[in-house]
Amino acid sequence: MEQELLHMFQSITTSDHDELVDQFAFLLQTDVSTANFFLESSNWNVETAANMYLSTVYTSDGARNESLETEPPENSDCTPMDIVDTNTLQGMMITDLSESSRKVFAPGSIVTMNWTFVNSGEVDWPLDTELVCIQGQHICNQEAIPVVARAKETVHVPISLSTPRGEDTITCDPASTTVSQLQYLITQKYRIPTNEYFLQFATKILSSKDRFLSYYRIQHGDRIHIQLRLCGGIDYQNRVGSKPGSGGVASESQANIDRRERLRKLALETIDLSKDPYFMKNHLGSYECKLCLTLHNNEGNYLAHTQGKRHQTNLARRAAKEASEAANSIAQANFLEATAAAAAAAARPRPLRIGLPGYKVMKQRDPDTNARMLTFQILYPEYDRKLQPRHRFMSAYEQKIEPADKNYQYLLFACEPYETIGFKIPNLELDRRKEKFFSNWDKEGKTFTLQLSFAAESDDQNELQPPAPPPPRPQLRFL
Repeated sequence: MEQELLHMFQSITTSDHDELVDQFAFLLQTDVSTANFFLESSNWNVETAANMYLSTVYTSDGARNESLETEPPENSDCTPMDIVDTNTLQGMMITDLSESSRKVFAPGSIVTMNWTFVNSGEVDWPLDTELVCIQGQHICNQEAIPVVARAKETVHVPISLSTPRGEDTITCDPASTTVSQLQYLITQKYRIPTNEYFLQFATKILSSKDRFLSYYRIQHGDRIHIQLRLCGGIDYQNRVGSKPGSGGVASESQANIDRRERLRKLALETIDLSKDPYFMKNHLGSYECKLCLTLHNNEGNYLAHTQGKRHQTNLARRAAKEASEAANSIAQANFLEATAAAAAAAARPRPLRIGLPGYKVMKQRDPDTNARMLTFQILYPEYDRKLQPRHRFMSAYEQKIEPADKNYQYLLFACEPYETIGFKIPNLELDRRKEKFFSNWDKEGKTFTLQLSFAAESDDQNELQPPAPPPPRPQLRFL
């Protein structure tokens, strides 16, 4: 029985002393003064007060201490045998035999329920035993329903109930009513503790109690829903003697504080501040951010600052500045290098030209394809030993000496210290096969030889011209 009482006391969540005294006296079937005495002695701790009361009233073997029994008044007609020990009364509800338990009724309807109770104790229930409503909304048409049963007897009790009359509303001004004021109105009207429900509008939970309803964009005519919490176990937040703030839904500011604290601890474990170029400890023992010029009391505060918008913005600016400076330095280095190369080229002495080299050009045709072939022999008797003669083809549009002619191209030969010479050849397709197009440099004979062959001419040029069209028919004129 003590365990059952303790379990019932654990479900008490109120913090009002008067209400706590009433519930304590009702559960232990004692007077208000006794309940107030034990609660004050235990500093309003319900479990401690219940243990003190049970250890005082009952002996170690579970029997009631008769020395604490209250003597009946002198003018009373009852005898000590008439006093019933209510702590030994036991009972339980077995089932609901109502046929209307699964039906839906309109608001304001009268419904008769048939409940079955059993006297599970060893003594009979006294004649003044009643079934009363002690918590919640009172929907019974009777204040108290008499229930009498002998020991181990089962009784059926008909109860007349009235269904609630539709939705009940609380009207308030969103611009001048805070969340805490609305919760107070709900508690006063429905007797629901504030820790057993939360308010919800649309998809938002009204967590900030000091804010007005208009902060959550609530307007006149909007509906705020009361969502009951799924309670279980002991309410450590609102029980007597507990510390405030040990439970419940955290507000937005508390969630942000907790998030920053978790980030700070994580950063301390993963980030080495000795490698941070902007972290500095001054002579006063505090920490400074050399990038943002801010002071911080500890390392965690500095790490939280590094994750903030100001520090990240300054880092982005510093990175952009360094990238711009690097690009400018690279461009300046390239410019200086080009200037130095140009100066070196200008300072380098030009070799003296000794005139035009000797040359020999031979024209012939390929015996196989009858294509035209050209052979060039260029003599360089005084050539530079470090160099070798070169040649290249140049378009008629590259030279500036003669008017451009698309039917011709130029073949150039060059070798220091001789002047560059060029030959004007037809602008035809060349046969670049190895046996048709090749060059050779004879160091002993000091002769550079180049042979090229034009592509074979097509037979279209040798074909006969198409016949001329017939002359036009003469036109007749009549005079």
